[in-house]
Amino acid sequence: MHCEGSLISHRALRMKDRLYAYNVVSDNLCCLCALAIESHTHVLQDCVYTMQVMQLVTTSLGACCLSSANVFQQIKRRRWSRLRKNVTTAAILAVWYSVWLQRNEAWIHHRLLSPSMVARQITTSLRNRIHICCNKSILPKDRLWLSKVHLM
Repeated sequence: MHCEGSLISHRALRMKDRLYAYNVVSDNLCCLCALAIESHTHVLQDCVYTMQVMQLVTTSLGACCLSSANVFQQIKRRRWSRLRKNVTTAAILAVWYSVWLQRNEAWIHHRLLSPSMVARQITTSLRNRIHICCNKSILPKDRLWLSKVHLM
């Protein structure tokens, strides 16, 4: 339920705070909001853009009370079914991945999709993956939750 081997967990993504320290870039402001220094913590947790995407996605899943700090521990502690925990975890990872892609698009091509458009892409992708991966053995309570949040 966590991403131990990922670039995110190892803080290995090339953020502008590090690039600026090595004189690779001329500024260290966040490409998404331009309100703070671009760092792992800022882009993946504190950025206004990320928080908007995260709120839209988690609200659509009925998990709107999750905070960005220690989000996987919060999911783990919930009294949710395994399927709901897995779908919510996948959604959080999809938010981070999509935000990273948008950050790169903003930096390289100076284009940025709205948070609502990115959230819509994420939920559509989740819906498609659930239709492909889930079989008929889904528990009735999970089937009800999936239909309630429009993922099935």
